Amino acid sequence: MIIKMTEANGHIIATANTDSIVLTDEQSALDIIMTSSNKTGSSRIALNKEAISEDFF
Repeated sequence: MIIKMTEANGHIIATANTDSIVLTDEQSALDIIMTSSNKTGSSRIALNKEAISEDFF
């Protein structure tokens, strides 16, 4: 997973891109939140829809 920082409207957004499914359950969501927060310092995260499992919803 590649995490980049983007700034929009005065806010820093962690943008995570991946080719595989990484968001499958609550624990994986927490892991992604903590990883992106630690790397960027941002509390806002954007994740491509291909990274989210249908079972997550």
